Amino acid sequence: MAALEAYTKPQSNQILARYQLRCLKQGDRPLEEFVTEARLLVEDGRYDPAVKENTLRDTLVFGVASDKVHQIVSSPEYQGQDIHLGDEYPSDDNYDDYTQEEGPEEEANNTDPINVFLGTLNSTKGRQTQEISLNVVDSHPDKIYANVKINEHYSVSFKVDTGTDTCVITTTDLQLFPFPITILPCKNVLRGYGGSELENIGAASLRVSFKDKSVNVKFNIVEAPGSPSMLGCRQSQDLGITTTNLDELSKSTILKEYHDCFDKLGCFPGEKYRIQLIDEPVPVIHPPRTVPVHILPLYKEELDKMIADDVITAVHQPTDWVNSIVCHIKETPEGNKKTSLCLDPKDLNKNIRREHYYTRTIDELLPQLCGKKFFSVVDTKKGYWHVALDHESSLLCTFNTPFGRYRFKRLPFGVKLSQDIFQRKLDEVYKDIPNVMGIADDIVVCGSTESEHDQAFCKMLEATRKHNVSLNSEKLQFKQTQVDSFGHVLTENGIQPAREKLEAIRNMKTLSNLRELKTILGMVTYLNRFSTKLADLTSPLRELTKKHVHFSWGPHHQQALDKIKQELCSSKLISYYDPDPTTLKILQCDASQTGIGAWLRQLDSHENERIVAMASRSLTETESRYSNIERECLAVAYGIPHSTAGLRTESCPQELWEFWNFRCDLTLEDGLVLKGSRIVIPASMRNQVLQAIHLGHQGENKCILRARESVFWPGISADIRHMVKNCDLCNKYQPAQPKLPIMQPDLPTRPWEKLGTDIFEFNGNKYLMIVD
Repeated sequence: MAALEAYTKPQSNQILARYQLRCLKQGDRPLEEFVTEARLLVEDGRYDPAVKENTLRDTLVFGVASDKVHQIVSSPEYQGQDIHLGDEYPSDDNYDDYTQEEGPEEEANNTDPINVFLGTLNSTKGRQTQEISLNVVDSHPDKIYANVKINEHYSVSFKVDTGTDTCVITTTDLQLFPFPITILPCKNVLRGYGGSELENIGAASLRVSFKDKSVNVKFNIVEAPGSPSMLGCRQSQDLGITTTNLDELSKSTILKEYHDCFDKLGCFPGEKYRIQLIDEPVPVIHPPRTVPVHILPLYKEELDKMIADDVITAVHQPTDWVNSIVCHIKETPEGNKKTSLCLDPKDLNKNIRREHYYTRTIDELLPQLCGKKFFSVVDTKKGYWHVALDHESSLLCTFNTPFGRYRFKRLPFGVKLSQDIFQRKLDEVYKDIPNVMGIADDIVVCGSTESEHDQAFCKMLEATRKHNVSLNSEKLQFKQTQVDSFGHVLTENGIQPAREKLEAIRNMKTLSNLRELKTILGMVTYLNRFSTKLADLTSPLRELTKKHVHFSWGPHHQQALDKIKQELCSSKLISYYDPDPTTLKILQCDASQTGIGAWLRQLDSHENERIVAMASRSLTETESRYSNIERECLAVAYGIPHSTAGLRTESCPQELWEFWNFRCDLTLEDGLVLKGSRIVIPASMRNQVLQAIHLGHQGENKCILRARESVFWPGISADIRHMVKNCDLCNKYQPAQPKLPIMQPDLPTRPWEKLGTDIFEFNGNKYLMIVD
């Protein structure tokens, strides 16, 4: 093993390492990083062991950026092993938080091992703080401890906590150090397991060694009598105390470490939900439905179980609403019978004011899986029951059974707003965790590497524990290269149809009624993303679904069904859409007499084309009569919103919009825009042309006829009429209308000599009115 390590160890250039060490400067980086690089260059430079520490000290003297640190390392007291104390001082950006006056060194007592700038700690109260939680993972009964060396010669026993990356050292251990330690101001607020805040005195950077490994570790110093100092997960791994085994985070480990996250009745924290009704609701009371006698024991057993889980409770008071309940019994693969009760609130749903919440579709989630190689799928246990109802809403969910009335204390299945409320609360739990996404009760965790996947999965479980969400251990698919989710198979290369759906299609026999046909067509529609031919292939079958068409299964229908089986059961893989805008995307469309189809392709890093989306639909009777070019354009219009892509266009100037209706009649000849044989006049010359048209002060009609012989612009006739009507000279000399004389009829000499009549309609009846 030693020979193998010596062979695989990277070779170093001794002369180059010594040159880089002479030129090394701290700059803006932290002091710990600067010292670590200096140590590595000293090792690569192969200095004599007797001069290594002096060489490192000279590098600090000439390269450190802080005057305070420069003064300390230049002091004669720092010789030999004492040079390691240079690691205890922070980078310049930490020293910028306080000045010489803020932390007077003259007040430091060198005889006290803890050399603290108390004045500086008090001056940082107004600065921004950061909260850090310790012991995020609950402690095991068998705690892990490790004896490590501080500054390579003093041994301290640390507790190893793999649930946090924060390292803590107690003042009890710190006071036993035989060398001075400088404690620096710390902005972190530490909280222990359960949320209790710990008193954080400050921070110190120390050199920690375990066996043959050494690392620089920043410790938070706390006042915790009786508690051990603690090493975090990352630091214990760097020291080799704990190792990251690829099989360490396994399904069995997850179920053991997070047993409280699985197979229980979860409940979202916060206020109970209130169902809001519309104005003037109409309550309805349903009698209990008849239940077969052989089902009654299973029915009662499920009711008792729900009462024990505090999901429902008996009702002994009058209620305005009483709903029906549906009892569903299915047989498990093991042969057992499983009973589930679902509320049937069809009348209550009509009176509920729904809280609309947008639920993402699988098409929105698939682009986020691009480049991922490891997947896990978890399913929430009794998802809707995570939402507790207040008392008034619980009474609305009262239902009737042969055993009496009960009411739901949790949000039941069947209420039209259940999915909206559950999805909103579930998104609030996992929305800030990268590589975690979900639709309904399915939660997908993914990662490009195992480490990335495991980190996301642990964060998901921590959020699950924090918000009291319950997961189903039986449906857990953990860290696989392909998983079943959302009715499809997710792989690192793309998405495929679910195996059980393909198996059901493959085993289909001759259809005997319209209901079976509609079931098949619905399944085919769901798998529409995997083919562009389904619209054409299903055309003979869709003829049977039309009104006034008798269902008669013929040979051509069976032939069409066989082609559908062959098309869907062939190997299909849709790659994930790459959201990178620099990736070339190609949208291709096609049309036939019965359907249209579109598919989107993109080029991968190897310039290979991969299909990322496919879709098709049938044509209506009217669309099937379109010309070929119109059907092709219809396919393009259909493909664009289904392709997760858009057309790149340029906006049309607003001045050209008025010519849209005449765009097919416009031509360009010798630099002139013509509409037919008429010159199109620009807006800047239209007044001048109008004056020329009306030069002889002719009337509207003659001016319009004159203009139609040579010039054009949109609205030219209206402009000519307006000009003629507002011409002062035309209005002055135009012939006036002669005034008609007032008629003086003779007055009648007797009644009914002259009559006035009129016909009118009132309330659906016609009347003749005569007036003398």
